[in-house]
This record gives sequence, structure tokens and C-alpha cells, in this order.
Amino acid sequence: MMLITRIKTSHSLASCTPERRVPTGCCRRRGVSRRGVAVLLVVLLLAITLGLSYAAVRSQHTALQIQSNAERLGLARQAAVSGLAIALRRVHTSAWGGVGTSISGVLGDYESYEVQFIAGDPRLGPGHPEYEDYPYRITLLATGRAVDPFNQQCVSTHKIRAVLRLNPRALSSVPTDWSVMQQYTVYQTNRDDVTLEIPSRLEGRLRLQKRLKLADKYPDDNDAWIRYFSDLNAMHKAGLPDYRPVTGPLHLRVGDQDAKILNGLIFALEVSVVDTPPSSTAADWIQPTALSTYRIYAGGPLYAIPGLGDTLEGTQLAADPINNPLGIYYRDGTLTVRDNVTVRGSVFCRDDLRVEGAGMRLEPVSLPALHGSTAPIRLPSAVCRSLLLRPKSGGTVTGLVAAFGDLTVEKAWETQTWSFVGRAICQRLNLLERQPWDTINWKAAYDQFIKQSGSSGGIKYFPQWLAAQGRDPQPRITIKPDQTTFRYHWHNPVSPIFVPHPDDPGLRWDLIDWTEGI
Repeated sequence: MMLITRIKTSHSLASCTPERRVPTGCCRRRGVSRRGVAVLLVVLLLAITLGLSYAAVRSQHTALQIQSNAERLGLARQAAVSGLAIALRRVHTSAWGGVGTSISGVLGDYESYEVQFIAGDPRLGPGHPEYEDYPYRITLLATGRAVDPFNQQCVSTHKIRAVLRLNPRALSSVPTDWSVMQQYTVYQTNRDDVTLEIPSRLEGRLRLQKRLKLADKYPDDNDAWIRYFSDLNAMHKAGLPDYRPVTGPLHLRVGDQDAKILNGLIFALEVSVVDTPPSSTAADWIQPTALSTYRIYAGGPLYAIPGLGDTLEGTQLAADPINNPLGIYYRDGTLTVRDNVTVRGSVFCRDDLRVEGAGMRLEPVSLPALHGSTAPIRLPSAVCRSLLLRPKSGGTVTGLVAAFGDLTVEKAWETQTWSFVGRAICQRLNLLERQPWDTINWKAAYDQFIKQSGSSGGIKYFPQWLAAQGRDPQPRITIKPDQTTFRYHWHNPVSPIFVPHPDDPGLRWDLIDWTEGI
């Protein structure tokens, strides 16, 4: 048993011998591992070197590409600037095709431009303080292009927007007598009588072609008639309100007038009377009809003129800076206006304009003044065959009215009010009776006035005494010049309003905005 035990022990020792040689085998495996790490390090170094080289090459390529793009963008901008310079010269000549057109050109093998002429200013819109200036501006949109000579698909563009404003220097032609007509508050175009009943009033210079029928229906007593007018003048001299029916000067032929009227004008009212022979109106004074479109300036947008029905009531018509900037409206027939109508613009009628209602307001749009002037341009407020103001009508008309027949304020109550501020051109002017002035017993009234005027505390002036009896002498039918300076222009349907000045090759424009990179 002991032997067996030793043998087993000896076997165990023998089996342990290889384990003592393990360190030798382990040393061999470490040598192999070190060689792999070295290879790996070399590969990594090569990868890093290649990566850095690629990055350097790519960085250099990117820098070259950026430089190329920048140069191409610069060329595109130069093309846009060149195109815009050409366009700016073009709009100042008769060669300009107008808004809605464009020009283009090639500046080299790889650069080109295009410039569009656009009406208006895109910066302006409803609510902008300069919105009404929209129709007098144009936008030049220039696009410059530059192509990469090595890659035709690479195109750089640059846009520049320039906004110009019209600098008007001349207006289209007008009728022969137009400048003469503008010298008077009322200008009569035909040899017909003018009727002016009281209390009504015409202020400023008047050009009458025939007889003035002043207070023709009443007062029917000569003493009352002359005293009424002399007292109106005395009141004016005393610093009281001026209610005289005319202020003068009056340009008319003295030989056509009744002696009583001349005495009343010269001695009672003390207005200037200038003996002027009648004159005929030139043949080119023609009522415009069949209006459909208009232009503000040569090459500008063509605006459609809205047509009106036969009646207006409770309506406000106004200018639209984009579609109808002058607010021109046309009625192909007779237009009847009832209560509460406001028009900010110009009304043209083929036939009559009849106002039957109260609360009418009519005022034209003001256009820019000509270069070197401060007087805005205005078209007529109303042009028609006859302007008839019915008994229940009333309102205010600002601007110039042209009636190719009658301008008549029909017989109505003294409370009726019509105020014309501007000018009136017509064949016949009739400001008819004020009721109940036509029913006064003027002889009896004058006698009563004289009787009381001699007593203590009596009323000194006949018109004031009439006012105390309920007859107010203040004129409520008035035509007077505008205190603001305007220049009225006759609308010629076939011509734009603003045209090139004879000394200029085309219209003039002012550069008011320049924006790049839009």
C-alpha cells in the first residue's frame, strides 16, 4: 500500500513538470502580439496621413470653390448693375416701352442681365402714408446672371431693385382757350344772358359774354332795389360780412347791359366793370364722351374708367391708387344724384348731371405739381352737358366744373345751400329765385324800413332790416375761387396727362430707393 502511494505521488510530480515550462511558452506569444500592434500603428498612421491629406485637398478645393463662387457672384452683380444703368437711361428717352416691358442683354460669354419695368412701388400698400403716391412710381427689377465656364449648370444671380418717382415737367395739350378760362371764377363760353337772383354770390373775376340779369325778379321796386345793393356795399365797408352778389371785376360788354344794372354795379356795389367785347370759343372746346381708359404718364399703366348707372344714392366713390388713381367715373347718359353722395375724383357725363338730393360732396384728386412749381394738378370735378341743381339738393363742389350747356340752380327755398369752390365754365349760368323772397311786397317793405330808420334805435341797413323780418341776406348759393393754388388741366382722352417736356428726350424720373440682394 505504501508503494502504490509513492508511485502516485511520483506521477503527480511528473505531470506537473510541463507546468513549470509555461513561462517559456508565454514569452513566445507576447512577441507575436507586439508585431501586430506595430502593424496596426503603421496602418493607423497611414490612415491619419491619408485623412489629413484628403482634408487638406478638400479644404483647398472648397476654398477654390468659394473663391470661384464669390467671383461669379461679383460678376452677376456687375451684370445687374450694368443692366440697371442701361434701364435708367432708357426710361428717360422716348425709346422706353413703358411699364410691363423688359430689356435684356449679354455682357460677355458668361454674363447677362434682364431688367423688368414694373408699375408702382412694392413697399407701398393700403395704410402706408405714401400710398397715394403709388401711381407716380415705377420699379426697375434687375437680375444679373453669371455662368461657371467649367460647369454650365452652376449659375449665380444677383437682383437689384430700384424705385423711381416721376418728376413731371409738362402736361398734354389743352384746348386753345383753356389758359384764358383759368383767369376767371366764372367763364361763359356762349353769348347768352346770365341770371343772378339774390341772395346769391359770385366772387372774383367773371367773364360774361352778354347781359347780366342781376336781381331781375325782385326787388321789383326801383328804390328798394338800389338801396338793397348800396347798403350791402356800406355793410362791407363797415367791416360787416360781405354779402354783395358780385365782387368783381366783371368783364363784359357795357353796351349789352341795362342802365339800371350798370348803375347798381358801378355806383351801388362799387365793383370794377371792364368793357370787354364778346369772344367766341375755339372749335377745340369739345365735350369729352365715350370715355373708357386713361393714362397718367406716357408709358404708364392703362387704367379702366368705371361706368356709372343712371342713379347714385348713399354712395361714396373714391380713387384707388392701383386701379383708378384719379377716381375718374363715366356715365354714358344722364346721371341723377340723390341724397348723401360723395365723390373724390372726377365725374364725366355724356348728358346731364342732375342733383336732386342733399349732402353731395365732390372733390377731385390732386396730382403732383410740375417741376419748379408748388401748384398741384387737378382734373375737372365734373364735366357734363348741363348741371342742374334741383330745389331739394345741396352740397359742396370743390374744383372746376365744366357744363357745355346750362349751370342752373333752380328756384328753391332760401335755406338751400350750394358752395362751389374753384371755377365754373358754362354756356349759360342761372342762379334762380330764393323763396319766399319772390313774394315780398318790396315797396311796402322799403317804406317800412325808411320809416323806422329815422327813429331812435332804428336799423341802419336795409338787408339787416330784412333779416329782422326773417329774410336772411347771407348768400347760400356761392361760387368762389379756391384760396389754395391749383393748376387745372383739361382731360384729353387720347393723351396721357404728363408728357415729356419739349427740351427733354423723354420723361424725367428721380431715384428714391435702391435695394440689393432681394
